[in-house]
Amino acid sequence: MASPVAQEAVESSTNTAGTSHVVTLPTATAGQLLLIILDKGSTAATINAHGSLTVLLDENLANGLYIAYRWMDGTEPASYTLTSSASTRSARIAYRISGAENPATQAPQIGATSSGSTATPDPPVSATPGSSKDYLFIAFYGAAGEEADDDTWSDTPPTNYTPSPPRQKTCGTAGTNLGGMIAAAERALTTGSAENPGTFAKDVSAAWRAQTIMITPSSSVTFPKTLAATEVSVLTLGRTNTFARALSVVEAGILSLRRGLFSVLSVQSPGVATLVKANLISKVLAAITTGVATIGRALVFGKSVIATLVAVASVVSKFVIGKTLTVTEVSVVTLGRYRTFGSPFLFTEDNWSATFYLEVHARATSGTLKARLYNLTDSTPVADSEVSTTSSTFVRLRSAAVSLVDGKEYAVQFGTVDGVGGFKAARIIAV
Repeated sequence: MASPVAQEAVESSTNTAGTSHVVTLPTATAGQLLLIILDKGSTAATINAHGSLTVLLDENLANGLYIAYRWMDGTEPASYTLTSSASTRSARIAYRISGAENPATQAPQIGATSSGSTATPDPPVSATPGSSKDYLFIAFYGAAGEEADDDTWSDTPPTNYTPSPPRQKTCGTAGTNLGGMIAAAERALTTGSAENPGTFAKDVSAAWRAQTIMITPSSSVTFPKTLAATEVSVLTLGRTNTFARALSVVEAGILSLRRGLFSVLSVQSPGVATLVKANLISKVLAAITTGVATIGRALVFGKSVIATLVAVASVVSKFVIGKTLTVTEVSVVTLGRYRTFGSPFLFTEDNWSATFYLEVHARATSGTLKARLYNLTDSTPVADSEVSTTSSTFVRLRSAAVSLVDGKEYAVQFGTVDGVGGFKAARIIAV
């Protein structure tokens, strides 16, 4: 797990008091967090609800703060227009954050807004984490007064926060007291305790209001490939494609039917009388009956496939079939021994007529990484299935042909020799 990362921070402002505030957005990127922070200037106002945003904070005060977020789907426009209840100016920063938890699972969290009238705005203690994780904290404040929009008025962020000077935006006119100033900085921190950022420093003492936002890291695991509907079963590590099994059974039924029809068409007789020979009719009917029965079994099997897919879909509800998904590498730190990963695969000989291989996509961060197929039923490794690599970049490895035994369960095992490694995919393939 790693802390969320602020990939973009786009500044914008409304320099003349009004009720329309056009917020410039970062690049639309599916599966990332959009976070908007805003200072409303010297006039108390609220922001009307926006259909694409969820509001975290909206203060009806002079220099009141506004925080809203959205889980991006890649269709976001270049800007959102926010409408305020009263005419005011505003300065804002829109973040695009990768590696964050989907707000449906855990939304960004804030502390209790702090306030003062000094040259050292002091954001509050954050919300308390539920457990120790790699969080991203964003400390920011909005202030009264007015400064030129030259990035020189907010001098330093809290200790251990970046960038320095902080991100900062004003409404662009020096010497007045209309408000609309905002500054922010971030810190990635592994902690199980509430974070107290400390103080900013700015060049003029004035009224300010401040907040600390805590963003939880992603807990989801996704796979590094485009998933088509026929590949859903690959999500269960070590299982072969259930659709291929169903198709092989259907093909066997069709083959039996074709044999029966071929027997009829190849009868060497000018009349129907020869066709009535008991032994030939018996063979034809037997072949057709076998074909129909086999297709019937395939349909029953297809029903179980659908049930399996429904079960898989419930587990991977965060995945979008047909979209490219990225995944966290599965680490393998198993010195001197093998460790089993994924669910077992039950081999049924009647469903297959192929040559089998083990294939993995893996790397050795250091030392040597090994993988093999393991017979769980007999507690023995499968002969000729072991593969290994010393490559520090991901490589695709395929074993020699292996023999599987009817009725036995198999799983994939990984291990390392004097080192550390990881993998992104592993499967039995049939050729």
